[in-house]
Parts: sequence; C-alpha cells; structure tokens
Amino acid sequence: MRKALVFIAVILSVFLLSSCTMQVNPNQQIPQITSSGEGEVATNPDQATAYIQIVSQGKVAKEAQTYNKGIANKVKDAFLNNGLKEEDIETSSYSVNPERTYYPPKEGQKEYYKIQGYTVTHTFKITVRDLDKLGELVDEAIQAGANSVENVVFGLSKQKEIQVKAEALKIASKKAKEKAQAMADSLGIQLGKVLSASESGGYTPYYASFQANKAMLMDGEASPSPITPGKVEVQTSVSLVYEINQ
Repeated sequence: MRKALVFIAVILSVFLLSSCTMQVNPNQQIPQITSSGEGEVATNPDQATAYIQIVSQGKVAKEAQTYNKGIANKVKDAFLNNGLKEEDIETSSYSVNPERTYYPPKEGQKEYYKIQGYTVTHTFKITVRDLDKLGELVDEAIQAGANSVENVVFGLSKQKEIQVKAEALKIASKKAKEKAQAMADSLGIQLGKVLSASESGGYTPYYASFQANKAMLMDGEASPSPITPGKVEVQTSVSLVYEINQ
C-alpha cells in the first residue's frame, strides 16, 4: 500500500514539475530523478568576421580576372598594413560568370544568347580581433578598390567561448539541481549521487546590418565607418540524473 502511495505521488510531481521526472529502471532497479536546467549569459563579442567583395568585368574572362587580381592584391596589402595577419585573410568565394544578352526569335531564326563579357567576383573573408579597427579596415578596403562589404558577423574567440560557456553551465547546473531537490522535498525523499550528466548548447553570432561601397567613400577624408556590435548570447542546457536514497 505504501509503495502505491509513493508511486501516485511521483506521478503528480511529474505534472507539477515538468522539467523533472522520476522513474524506476526495471533492469537496474534504481529509483531515479531526472532534472534539467537552462543557463544564458550575454557578453560582448571579441572578434568579427567581415566579407569584402571585389567585382570586375571584361570582354574576355582573362581580362576580367587580371583586373580583379590586381585589385585583390591592393586590398590584401591594405589589410596587412592595418594589422591583419596572413592567417586572418582568406578567400571565401571566387567566381567567373559570362554576361549573356538574350535575342528573341525572328522570322526564320531561333532565339539565342550572345556572350557580351565576363564578371569576376572575389570575396575576401577577414577575421578582426581588434574591433576598434574594424571600421577603418573596411574603409581602407573600399578605398583600395573593393566594391562592397557583404556581411559583418560578430562572435567569440575559442578562448572566450569556453570561458562564457562555463559560466552558463554553472547557472544551468544550479537550476537543474534546485529543481531536483524541490521535487525530492515535495516527495519526502532524499537525493543520492548523480548517476549521469549531459549538456548541450552554444551561441548565435550577432549579424550586423552594415553597408559600405565605393560611392559611400568618395571623400577620402571621411571618418571610419562606425560599426557597433550587439551582445552575443551563450545558451546551455544541463540534464542531471540523480539516484534516490532508499
């Protein structure tokens, strides 16, 4: 009779504490409580990734490629002269596309396309660790011949991500433990050792809405483009399985 009452109390507690469960594993015969908690920490990003695009055109592919390469070298030199290292600069994408003109069908002729020239697009991906220099780097790239900035993404270095995630895990673990203890107290039982623990989570980079192109920087005396990052939120979830002391 006493076991039946305990079982009913457990079922009721599951409904009251949706993030906690209690179960008896028929194979191991170990009464358990499972509880979960979430942790979130908002922090300032310590690095940014920017995508700088260089577009050139020519009547033949080689002409467009040669011109694009010359501009790309100038843009890369601008990056290096402003503090970036070789490992901070990489090619994100490179394409050569024909520019076709459509000619509709005429009497006795079929429709057709004629290649009028070629467009080469080279996109640099740069990693900036000194965020105070980000606006200046973007402007220098445009002035060196780049056409536009496609995207600016703020994130965390590996070291800071580990540090902030540890803070979020402490918060999530504390919440999971408190929920398990609350459930045990409501049932009049005692928590035993932790049988298992698992975690998951990460962070979503902050995508800045930013535009810069040649037309916006015609004045060589213009001040560096202001780029202000938002907070980055690191989220984790922890699941704990406790043994119930009998």
